[in-house]
Amino acid sequence: MSHLNKEEIKKFIDGTMAESEAEAAEHHLDRCEECFEQYLQLIETWDPEEKLSDSFTDATLALLEEKIPDSRDHSSGHAMRKTLINYGIAAGLTIGLMFAGVFQKVIDLTDVVENRQSSITAELMKRTTGILENFEPGKEDDHS
Repeated sequence: MSHLNKEEIKKFIDGTMAESEAEAAEHHLDRCEECFEQYLQLIETWDPEEKLSDSFTDATLALLEEKIPDSRDHSSGHAMRKTLINYGIAAGLTIGLMFAGVFQKVIDLTDVVENRQSSITAELMKRTTGILENFEPGKEDDHS
C-alpha cells in the first residue's frame, strides 16, 4: 500500500484535488493510521488561502439586525402588558370554571370511578364465591 505524501494530503485538505483522486485519498485515510495521523497534524497547522476580512462578522451582524429586527428592542412595557393580559385571561378562565362547578364535577366523577372500581371488585368476588360454592367434590362423575 503506498502512503499519501504531504503534498497530496495538503491538496486534499485545500480541496484542490481531482474528485476521483480525492475519493481515493479519503478511502486511504479511512484505512491507514499513519497517513491519518499526518492528516490530523496538517489540519492543526492549516491556514486557508482565502481568508475572510476582519470586518466580515461585524458587517454580517449589522446586515442581520437590519433585516431581522431584534424582538428585545421593543419597549419592556409592551412585553409586561402582554404578560399581564395573558395572566388575566388565565385567572378569569379559572374563576369562571370554578364558579361553573367544573372542578367539583371532575372531583365527583373521580370519586364515582374510584367507588365503582371497588364495588365491581367486590361484586366479582361475591359471584366467584357463589360459583365455587355450587361445585361439590366428587359430583362431576355421578352422571353414569
